[in-house]
Amino acid sequence: MNNFNKIILGTAQIGSNYGLSNETIFNFSEKEKIIHQAYKIGVRTIDTAIAYEKSEEVLGEIGIKDWNIITKIPTFQSHEFEMKTWIRKEVDNSMNRLRISKLEAVLFHNSNQFRSHDKKDLYLGLKNIQEEGLINKIGFSIYEIEQAEFLIDNFDFQILQVPYNIFDRRFEDKEIIKKCKKSGIEIHVRSIFLQGLLLMNENRIPLKFKKWNHLFEKWHSFLDDNKINALDACLALVLNNDNFNKIIVGIDNIHQLEEISLSFHNIKNIQIPEYLSCTDLNLINPQNWQML
Repeated sequence: MNNFNKIILGTAQIGSNYGLSNETIFNFSEKEKIIHQAYKIGVRTIDTAIAYEKSEEVLGEIGIKDWNIITKIPTFQSHEFEMKTWIRKEVDNSMNRLRISKLEAVLFHNSNQFRSHDKKDLYLGLKNIQEEGLINKIGFSIYEIEQAEFLIDNFDFQILQVPYNIFDRRFEDKEIIKKCKKSGIEIHVRSIFLQGLLLMNENRIPLKFKKWNHLFEKWHSFLDDNKINALDACLALVLNNDNFNKIIVGIDNIHQLEEISLSFHNIKNIQIPEYLSCTDLNLINPQNWQML
């Protein structure tokens, strides 16, 4: 099964150490190898963000003109510019760092700001840039079901980026999927490894997650009983779901990219049980981990 056209290469790790399990300090050569190898196996889209420290600059230096690039706009906090001017400046600077003249998509990193009516000019500013032909698609990166409902009902856009993994299956919500299909909105899923937590050996899971030991025990028992490795199971969940258009996969090192490539031959018949899902936002939303 060749689903590499569904994969988006996540680059939070390229700008900085990101995720619980990432202890790798990349040098430029390693970053370059990851980008070139991903392209070689058939991946064609990169996900980055202005907030990912130096990720855009590194990608621009590597050279990504043959890629489709998705980037994300940070929260508006400027007092120097009105919103439409600010967002044009952000998009222009992003393309300059990336050394490209057009973006596949630009997403808003913080959708909660659009609850305030006075922020609508942010959306209109991005919509204007899209209409000029500098951006193919616009959209939102979200964390909660309620955010999806509000955005779909109030804005015209093409991409919704959502978290989804073995523990967090909220976005299997049939109504949200139905609304997205009706509006022509692509669903892109991220956090498929829950920042590496789902790939960790049981003895390496940080103590702050002890409250959910019962869930980790179920997860690892499922893997052991079915002789499945964690990587294959995480990929199977997302790649076997036809409701999702794209899957963002973060890579810690070139070896992990090779493992993911090999996994594609092992996942077709893996079924993930519903009992592994969890609704506790303190576990499934990494934004809450700093409070644990």
